[in-house]
Amino acid sequence: AAAAPATGTKRKDESAEAQERLHQAIEASGFLKGGDEAEWISSLQKLIEEFGPREVEAWHERKTKHRHHLVHLAVAKSLPKVLKFLCTEPNSFDVNVQRVSDQCTPMHLAIFYKKPSVVDMMQKCLSPDLTLKNSYGDACDDKYRQYVESKENLIFLDLEMTYGFSGYP
Repeated sequence: AAAAPATGTKRKDESAEAQERLHQAIEASGFLKGGDEAEWISSLQKLIEEFGPREVEAWHERKTKHRHHLVHLAVAKSLPKVLKFLCTEPNSFDVNVQRVSDQCTPMHLAIFYKKPSVVDMMQKCLSPDLTLKNSYGDACDDKYRQYVESKENLIFLDLEMTYGFSGYP
């Protein structure tokens, strides 16, 4: 008689099957191709209820070299409410997850792609680790400081253009 498969192998097979079903469910839902934040959140909530938060968190794209996780896609598509939904209780996705291709975190992408609403929400609500480096050796701390300085310069310039260089009304 053949020996029964090891428990660890059985769990890996079940996990692979669950990931395949999750990929199919995400593809079928179509929310990745379009849709507003409310549609994303509604679709993600259903997926989390069906597959569990850890399984959904582990999902990544298969079709691109970057293999984006959902948190990376939320940043790339400028969906700060979706990112907050994923990374806060009860879901608690890892806000610092790094892409397989280049080790970029969601904050790296938010700064690189100039997504101010996402950068601001992440810093205010999610406390990302700005010291993590991507495969290019870039950490977010210097880039974030530059972002804040440029934002402050824009505010100053706006005030100067609105009220003039002589002062405020």
